Amino acid sequence: MKFLLLGRPWDSYGSAIRLVRYVPLLAPHIGPRTLYVAPGLVRLFGALGVSVEPLAAGSISDADREIRARYPTLSEQPDGTVLLLGWGGRPYLVVQAGWSHDRWPWPLGREIPLPAPLCADDAIRLPAAKSKIGLCWTGGLCRLVRRAADPNPEVAAVRQVQALLDALPSLLALPDVAWYALHLADPLHRFADQSAALGLPGLADLGVRDWADTAGVVRQLDCVITVDSVMADLAGSLGVLTYLLLAAGAGAEVWGHDSTTPWYPSVRIFRQATAGDWAPVIDAVRERLPLLATAMEAR
Repeated sequence: MKFLLLGRPWDSYGSAIRLVRYVPLLAPHIGPRTLYVAPGLVRLFGALGVSVEPLAAGSISDADREIRARYPTLSEQPDGTVLLLGWGGRPYLVVQAGWSHDRWPWPLGREIPLPAPLCADDAIRLPAAKSKIGLCWTGGLCRLVRRAADPNPEVAAVRQVQALLDALPSLLALPDVAWYALHLADPLHRFADQSAALGLPGLADLGVRDWADTAGVVRQLDCVITVDSVMADLAGSLGVLTYLLLAAGAGAEVWGHDSTTPWYPSVRIFRQATAGDWAPVIDAVRERLPLLATAMEAR
């Protein structure tokens, strides 16, 4: 029996959602495999046509031991377990022997395929509203600053988040919009639920349990406005119009330098010109939202 680990256990959910599109395409090249992912992603990836299992391990070596403990007869061949990773927007494969060094030649072309189908649980229904918009103002701290350019990136990232929170009230003042905070506590990545920062209903308030529930909520939204976080990948994979707010000097290795991205056709990118100054970015988003309302009325 062979296995495919999607990302390292501590990698971001966004990276896993972005890379999962390659899983069905890799099968002819690396053979049928059981896909191991973080527990919260199991139901979301249920439409891939492969077996998906949760992996609770916290490191690569732990992951390998966990798999072998579950399946004692697992072959000891080096290709018994393969890790699918992404770096700088490029996917690659690493074989079990020498995790960080031994790569398999990438068997697919460099053209980015369409996102994989995701399983969205529609059990949670949002109340009717003229416009429903999801908002996510924080994610991984490293995505909000240029680590190499700042001696204390964690502090700089916290300042970026606060600056964005200070700029958001003008956006929230728009009439006829039901706003939702797309935040949920995540012990694995040590994320706290940030919903209370703006007093908006959050995912926990709606009864969300995992990423399949979250996808069900996001699919009902007219638009998602988010910093560089998993919400950009989830909403983009679902084809929901997404306004991605990129911090100054950050995100280019994945999202490029244009206002659109080949990863997700429904994503539009707004870039911060000066670190800490989100006001022009929010103003640009405000200008676009009436166009969204007009398009919705024309449906």
